[in-house]
Amino acid sequence: MDLKKKIIQESLKLFSLKGFLSTSIQDILDAAGTSKGGLYNHFKNKEDLFLAVLSEARKIWREKNLEGLDLVERPAQKVKTLLKNYRDRYLKDVADFPGGCIFVTFSVELDDQKPELAREVKKGFDGLKTMINSLLEQGKASGLGAVAGGVVGGVIGHQIGGGTGKTVATVAGAAGGAYVGNKVEKNKNAQAYWAITIKMDGGTVRTFHYTNKPGVQEGERVKLVDGGKRLALVAN
Repeated sequence: MDLKKKIIQESLKLFSLKGFLSTSIQDILDAAGTSKGGLYNHFKNKEDLFLAVLSEARKIWREKNLEGLDLVERPAQKVKTLLKNYRDRYLKDVADFPGGCIFVTFSVELDDQKPELAREVKKGFDGLKTMINSLLEQGKASGLGAVAGGVVGGVIGHQIGGGTGKTVATVAGAAGGAYVGNKVEKNKNAQAYWAITIKMDGGTVRTFHYTNKPGVQEGERVKLVDGGKRLALVAN
């Protein structure tokens, strides 16, 4: 592996765990085993590296989430496949994203402090919305099914907040449930997903996904139970 690719890959992991703002240049140098000269020989500055990492993250996202979609004909089934890939392939990719979805992390931390970088991240959200809206329109035209509820929110989340404590945190956001199916309220085969994002001690951001609606609201203090399988409310 050449040095440029190694820097990108190690930065991808660090940004996933700590975020862009909390990852120092020294963190990157140590992880990649290089010097400042080696880093700046390939990247003009940290923001330039961010764009390279974002491009790599999008490439991985496509590889993980779009797997098999070209083999599916029904628009509603395509969205189901996308959600399943997100849950079973993308979220379980701890090798590339040890801290969870990097796009959620970027959205949380960059919105106020680095709006120009946040706009770059938003392009991916907009592209996903366009893709899903296109599938929705195809589904309506074909009569093969419909997708209702906050699909995009359930897939990627987009939340802001803060908190403290190693296992205690403040709920940063709760994405709407993502439902897939025809007349989902009455469809026993409908699937639902909720994304809950919290900000941990040290500023790291973690996102947990559930098939049942968690009983927490934005701004509430919670404790991780069983590694995040459940969230318990705690007193302020």
